[in-house]
Amino acid sequence: MGQALSAQALQNIRSGNVIGELTLFRQKLDDDDVVRLAEALDHPDCRVTELYIRENDVSDVGISAIARTLVSPNCNITVLSVSDNRITDNGASFLAATLSNEHCKLTHLYMDGNQITDVGAAAFASSLVDSQCQLMVLSLWGNQITQVGVSALATALASPQCSLAWLNIANNKAGPDVQQHINQLCEGRQAHVSPYSPRTPSQTLTALSSPMVMNKLVDPIKASLHFIRHTRNTIKSSSHLFTEVSAIAMQTMSLVAQHSQAIVSVTNSADLDLRTKTDAEMKNAAALKRTDEEFEKEKREYEALKKQMEIKERNMNELSRTSIVLNVSLQTIRHDVEVAQQKSDKYHKLQQETEELVTEIGALVEQAQLQEDAWRMKISKSGLDEWDSNDFQELMVMLNLKSWHNPLVQQRLTPALLLLARPSDILHIPDGEGNTMSFGQASLLLLTLKLISTTHDLPALTPSHDPNLSPENAATWTVDNVEAFFRSRNLPQVASALQKGRVSGLVLVHMNDDSDLDRLGITQPADRICCRDVLAEVKRHVKANKLSAKVLGVYC
Repeated sequence: MGQALSAQALQNIRSGNVIGELTLFRQKLDDDDVVRLAEALDHPDCRVTELYIRENDVSDVGISAIARTLVSPNCNITVLSVSDNRITDNGASFLAATLSNEHCKLTHLYMDGNQITDVGAAAFASSLVDSQCQLMVLSLWGNQITQVGVSALATALASPQCSLAWLNIANNKAGPDVQQHINQLCEGRQAHVSPYSPRTPSQTLTALSSPMVMNKLVDPIKASLHFIRHTRNTIKSSSHLFTEVSAIAMQTMSLVAQHSQAIVSVTNSADLDLRTKTDAEMKNAAALKRTDEEFEKEKREYEALKKQMEIKERNMNELSRTSIVLNVSLQTIRHDVEVAQQKSDKYHKLQQETEELVTEIGALVEQAQLQEDAWRMKISKSGLDEWDSNDFQELMVMLNLKSWHNPLVQQRLTPALLLLARPSDILHIPDGEGNTMSFGQASLLLLTLKLISTTHDLPALTPSHDPNLSPENAATWTVDNVEAFFRSRNLPQVASALQKGRVSGLVLVHMNDDSDLDRLGITQPADRICCRDVLAEVKRHVKANKLSAKVLGVYC
């Protein structure tokens, strides 16, 4: 922040404590400072009417902020000095555009010593002929305006709509006689307008240093000096010391002549040194030119190398992204390989267990086949349903399953009923020590019974004397008919479970074995085996009844 533009100073400007003139000469203000200053000047309570910010570090950015403030209804600025800053044609165009705004009150504008060219001059010329423009004094001294820009301004001054009374265009690039021509164009409007803003006594000396004021004060100053010399000579001629003064004057003149010769000698020596230095500087300039050419060449090589580095960097980034994708893919492949390896190990383990189980079953089957003939001779004398407990126990001893004999009998699983069983029906039955059969042992028991049996020991379903309980009409049974049918088959627990589950005949013929039995709570192995067998028989009767109906329908 500039030296004089603190937060407290901005607050004083906003609150109206600064009245009239605000001078910020050589305060090292930059664009940020000017932007904050413009915001303070736009406050409704601000009472500043003259703003002087010359010889700072303000560019087009800061000037654009000032320009926006000038067109605000709250702004009261009539005099603006931004001389000796870094303002170009862009900043000049911003200020020129504000002059034609109805809210702009600016009458004096000083932009000396900036970087304004013919473009900025043309922008001012365009705004000066606008009827809204109130500007009366414009100073563009010491810029870079050529004859083109001066012609545009002269054309604007010649317009009757132009209100400008003073225009300072000296010390530009348009020739020495341009200012005189501009003064002639403004002559008719200068009667009641001063080229300087009203100032306090402390500013009078600064105002007198302006080139326009100095040009007008040269003749009076020369006349005053002539009068002073004339008066001094008169006094000397009337003095009695005139002779002595003359002698002293002669001596002085002699000394002046001597000093003049010394000065000429020194001047010649200085001129020789200057020429020598000039030659050296010309040689240095040539060497510097060659250095500049080499620098430009190196700069071009550097730019080419920089482009190559950018291309390599893009390629490296692409390779990096590709590497990341490959790493992710590799990790996915490794994970898949690990999963596949685990599945393979599990499969090999399962295959090994299956082979061991097959070997065990094969050995047991082979052992059972050794006793097949003897058991067939024994079973031919009586059916399995006529076996007593000793016959069944003898079979269990032979198969090395003696510990499961009593548990099976307790579950009402007779040899005849086991012919209808599956290995899963007896796997969960524990022996006296809490051990359960393996799948191979259960399969061996059931397979042995099937090998030595020649007939199915359970009697087939016979038609019931009650037509409502006939298996052929099972699809039409009610819940009570289903219960009555299973009680007639000596399965009271199954009948109660079906009654509780509200199973009708239509539901019965569509039941799927074990899953539906589990949902109905039929868990006893004997009940499950008998229920499954009865269901199969009922479905066969229903299917046969449907087939007969179709045949009769064809021939009728």
